[in-house]
Amino acid sequence: HFGQTEVADQTMHRALESLFTSLLYFLFLSVTFGFTSSPPFFSAFMPPRTASATSLCSGASATTSSGGCRLGFIGTGTIASAIATGLATQSSVPIESISVSKRSAAKSAALAEAFPELVTVLEQNQALIDRSDIIFVTVLPQQTKEVLQQLKFDSERHLLVSLVSTSKLPDLAEDSGLP
Repeated sequence: HFGQTEVADQTMHRALESLFTSLLYFLFLSVTFGFTSSPPFFSAFMPPRTASATSLCSGASATTSSGGCRLGFIGTGTIASAIATGLATQSSVPIESISVSKRSAAKSAALAEAFPELVTVLEQNQALIDRSDIIFVTVLPQQTKEVLQQLKFDSERHLLVSLVSTSKLPDLAEDSGLP
C-alpha cells in the first residue's frame, strides 16, 4: 500500500504544479496583453487593467533586476510546496525569486534545497511580503484573518492569491487592506 500512496501523492503534486503554473501563466498573459475575457472566478484576482506585466512581475522596486516574478507563499504546506515546485521548474513565466514561510519546516527546507538559487525560507511573514509581488496565502482557514491582519501590503504592488478553501473576496480585501 505504501507504494500506491506514494504514486498517488506524486500524481497529485504534478497535477497541482501544472494547474497553478497554467494559472500564473494566464495571469501573466492577461496583464501583458490585456485580455478582456477571463473566467469569472479568475477575474476576481486580476489587478486593474491599468497594471502592466512589468508592474506585476518586476514590482515597483528598483531592486528587481531580472524582470521576473517575485513570489511568496505564506503557509508552506503540501499545496504550496507543489505549486512552488511547479513554478520553479517551468519556463513559461520568468521567476526571479520564491520566498516561503516555515509552516512546515521540512517542506520549506526541501524547497530551498531543491532550488537554492530561487527559494528563500523566511521566519517572518512581513519579510516575505516585502520581498514578493504575488503572494499566495495557503494557511488553514481559521488562521487567515489573523495572519492577513498582521501584515502591511502595498496596494500598488501586491497581488494576493488565496488558496484557503473558505476565503471570500470581501473578507480577504478587508483583512489585507488591499482593494
